[in-house]
Parts: sequence; C-alpha cells; structure tokens
Amino acid sequence: MFDPGRFLVQLVVIVAASRAVGWIAARFGQPRVVGEITAGILLGPSLLGFLAPRLSAWLFPSATFPVLLAVSHLGLLFFMFLKVITGGTEGEARHKYDDFFEYVDYEGGLALLSGWSGIDFSRFDPDQPVEYIETNAIRTLMQNFAQAGRKRTVRNLAKAVGIGGGGPVVVGAPEQVVDGLMEWVGAGVDGFNLAYMVTPGSFEDFVEGVVPVLQQRGLMQTAYGEGTLREKLFGKGHARLLDRHPAARHRRSAP
Repeated sequence: MFDPGRFLVQLVVIVAASRAVGWIAARFGQPRVVGEITAGILLGPSLLGFLAPRLSAWLFPSATFPVLLAVSHLGLLFFMFLKVITGGTEGEARHKYDDFFEYVDYEGGLALLSGWSGIDFSRFDPDQPVEYIETNAIRTLMQNFAQAGRKRTVRNLAKAVGIGGGGPVVVGAPEQVVDGLMEWVGAGVDGFNLAYMVTPGSFEDFVEGVVPVLQQRGLMQTAYGEGTLREKLFGKGHARLLDRHPAARHRRSAP
C-alpha cells in the first residue's frame, strides 16, 4: 500500500544526500553527478543497509521500489540558452565581441526587444535608462534588464539583445569559458543549448577551443560509445521509449 508520508521522507533523504555529496564532489574538482551517484550507493544496501539494516528496511522497503522507479523517470533537466564568444586569448575574444557588436542593427534589435517584451521601445529616447515596465508579455525579461546594478540605456539594450538574444553571453579564452559554464552548472543548470553568432564559425571556435579544455578537466567525453542517442541518455537497452510512456501507444508495426 502506498504510504505518502514515507514517500515524502524518502524524497527528502534522497535529495538531501545527493545535494550534500554532490557538493563535496564539486569541492574536490569532480562533477556533481559523481557525488550524486555516490549518494545512491551510500543509501543502498552497501552502506546504509550494512550499518543500519533496520533503518534501511524502514526507509526503503522493497514494496516502495516500483513507486521510486516510476518517479525516477520523471526528473527534469534544465538546459540554458547560451552564446559563447571565444578565441585564443581573452583579448582576441573581446575583439570578436566588439566586432560583432558593431554589426548589430539598432532598429532590428529594438524590434526584437519590443516583440518579446510587448513594449514599444521606439517611443523612448535611445539614451534613456531602462526601468521596469509592467507588461503582459515576458515579465522576467524586463525584471532582468532593469534590476539594480545592471541599468542600461535603450540603445545599449537593443544592441545587447542583437548579440545575446536576451540570454547570457560568455566571452573569454577557452579556460575562462569553461569556468563560466561551471558556474552555471553549480547554480543548478544541467546543460546548455549553444547558439551562434556566425555559422559555422561560432561552433568551430567552441569545438576547437573549449571542448579540449572540457575534456582535460574530465567534464566531457573523449569518444562516443555504441548505441543510439536515447541509449546514451538512458542506458543500454533503452533504444526505444519505455512501454509505459504515453507515446508508446502510437507505435506502428513495420509493414
């Protein structure tokens, strides 16, 4: 029988242990996921079950395993929109950024900003500092632009949107870019949806400069294993959707 109280305790213990051991792993220069995997081992029969069998039996009775298994497939991953401008040195990367900035069309950036925010920015003085304006569109966009310490003029904001598209832009040498990425990961981001300034140049710069640093730090694979993308994400034997997934009902047999 499902016990909601015990289930809540299980979730609290699992999340707390994962966060704590993940933090310790990060302190030793290891990916947080290593700590989270270790936390799972510590809460299992190898340690908790060995040192405190009665507590382990009460906290994780076998009858609750199906529920925990089902919930484990409902996790959310947060991928952040990000642009990276990099070069051999910080100075080279800054030069690229300044060069891109000069090519941004003010009116085009203004139209993009106005469309997202639901506010006609063309009615404001281009050199007027941006304050928060109530809108029924993307309110967090305006909150981010107008927050204390980041006051910008309409002109600068339109140009910045033309480069970053409203999202963050990381500029620097490859080592600095990786440090910036890890700061976001430390804040809870699971991955990045990399956008480009120019194609294929932006992707070439990232692959040739940033990827080797990620690999050197053990933060990115150096080779691809066998199997489909789904198997790489969910493990061997998961080349297709799980049968309990709603989309599985729409499978069609091959003719």
